[in-house]
Amino acid sequence: MLSWEIERAVDFYKLPLIIAYTGYNIVRKPAELAARWPATLAERIRNRTADAIHIPFKKDPMFDAINQFTVNTEKIGGPLVVYSDEAYRTWGYL
Repeated sequence: MLSWEIERAVDFYKLPLIIAYTGYNIVRKPAELAARWPATLAERIRNRTADAIHIPFKKDPMFDAINQFTVNTEKIGGPLVVYSDEAYRTWGYL
């Protein structure tokens, strides 16, 4: 089902993706985590059709991403977007 949901979200609905990783306080180089991606996500990141922000599975980055990136707000701006060091400092992760 996850593959179908990714296809629908990206290809049909043009939804921004928030990709959260457990076990991390900071995500700086999402391409290094590609082994965790399902094939449908990897393909859409590779061909740049997905708008995705990659974040740690933590409350502050998750709430920020949910509030900031929706179909009615600003675009994420690419498939491998991450938060800045300044954002992580604000949340106390750096």
